[in-house]
Amino acid sequence: MVTITFQTTLRRTLGLSKVQVEIEHPCTLDKLFSICESQIGQKFYSQLLDKDGRLSHGMVLLNGRNVLMLQNIETIINSGDELIIFPLAGGG
Repeated sequence: MVTITFQTTLRRTLGLSKVQVEIEHPCTLDKLFSICESQIGQKFYSQLLDKDGRLSHGMVLLNGRNVLMLQNIETIINSGDELIIFPLAGGG
C-alpha cells in the first residue's frame, strides 16, 4: 500500500486529501499515478507534467525526498512508501 497526500489546490480540486493505492510489485511513479487516477476517477497527473512529459509543474516528495533528485517519473515506488504532491502555486 502506498499513501499519497494531496496538498493545496489539488486537495480542493480532487475533493480529498489522501488516498491509499495498493500495488503488488514495485512500479514507477508514472505507473502509480495512472493506477491512482483510475482508482479515484479523476485526472491530476497531466497537471504536473510539462509538454515533454517531465514532472515540472509541481513537487512530489517520496518519503521526504524530491523525486526530481531521484529518477523523476521513472522513480521506483514500493509498498509502504509515502508520497506528498504539491502542485505549482502562483501569485503576485
